[in-house]
Amino acid sequence: MAGWELARKTVDRCRILAVNHDLGAVVLPVGAAQGVFNGLIFHVPGKSPAEPAVSLRVVSTRALTAAAVVTDGDIRALSPGAEAVTDLQTLINREQ
Repeated sequence: MAGWELARKTVDRCRILAVNHDLGAVVLPVGAAQGVFNGLIFHVPGKSPAEPAVSLRVVSTRALTAAAVVTDGDIRALSPGAEAVTDLQTLINREQ
């Protein structure tokens, strides 16, 4: 199976594909083939250190995409192309 190696490790970052403000949900361009599973938490850091991060919980997973809902923060702070990570501290350390 060609994708077997991908499924062994859970993805740790991606970029938001779409934001639906009415549903309070976002579409992520990663799915089960990349190790994403329902309940996985992603964080989208604020654009400045003063802005809080937005937390997302994956609620639906397909082979190559996933849907997530906002669990903490303001969905209006999100836009397509924003980076979402599973470990916010690693991203903060990398940017310092």
